[in-house]
Amino acid sequence: MEVRANEGVLRIEARIEAPGTREQVWQLLTDFGRLAEFMPNVDSSRVLSRTDSSVLVREVVSSQLVRPWTFAFILEYIPLEPSELRFHQVAGQLKGYEGVWLLEPRGEYTAVSYQARVGYRRVPGFLAAYIVRRQLGRMMPALAAEMKRRTGGG
Repeated sequence: MEVRANEGVLRIEARIEAPGTREQVWQLLTDFGRLAEFMPNVDSSRVLSRTDSSVLVREVVSSQLVRPWTFAFILEYIPLEPSELRFHQVAGQLKGYEGVWLLEPRGEYTAVSYQARVGYRRVPGFLAAYIVRRQLGRMMPALAAEMKRRTGGG
């Protein structure tokens, strides 16, 4: 996992191996209406609309350091099946948020990569990076655990 802060932007990279096929992991990542059930820090996730080429999802996430912080935003997900899920913020409290989930088959497992750029404000870069590292440290293992639960694998 790597989180770098530079001039108001966090660059994030994280990777895990999750049990299951690429298609099974894809189904998990695109289960937008149920993200709050298995993703730490996601308080709610609701599909607003779908087209043939994208899905608009309203997400509310929270984090706690000294006091709780809650962020609401609308993301447009652009699925490029079966291995790439792009997203970007179309509305919300973040200065900017865009990224991609990449899936690569590895036998009985799938390599899951998360790459993102997040614009932040009102907090020093080192603090924003610390908060995101903490969230990623919970999010990526939670994805693997949910895949294990869904597939009975691991």
